[in-house]
Amino acid sequence: MNKSAPLSGLKILVVEDRFLVALTGDASGMIFAAGVGVGFLPVPVMTTGGAFDLARAMNWRPA
Repeated sequence: MNKSAPLSGLKILVVEDRFLVALTGDASGMIFAAGVGVGFLPVPVMTTGGAFDLARAMNWRPA
């Protein structure tokens, strides 16, 4: 059994969904996990950018 077994009873409502299932097959869970992982990549970049802007606004200088 794959990890998407609990979703096996759902009906496919549109043709695009049927195409995506046929295209990805059992790899759909891994593709979704990779997409979530890629979504987390910008978080450290955005927080570092915010910290840099705050430091410049406060005129903080490196020691």
